Amino acid sequence: AKIDSYGNTETAKELSLDKYYKITDPRSGLVWAIENSSMDNTAKLILEEYTGADNQLFYVENSAGKTDDSAININDIK
Repeated sequence: AKIDSYGNTETAKELSLDKYYKITDPRSGLVWAIENSSMDNTAKLILEEYTGADNQLFYVENSAGKTDDSAININDIK
């Protein structure tokens, strides 16, 4: 996936933990989004046209002791 921070494409090594990102599927050009802006833990991750809505913005969380980073939707921290 291509990760953009307000129009600037960044590689995984350059990701900042204090920025929000849109994540774009390179094949379709669509972005990740949480279906219906749901805050439920079982909400679906979907692809849709970019509008800049909060359900399309994510931040990267790196937890100590984990081998993988997580992408957290902006709605989960409100």
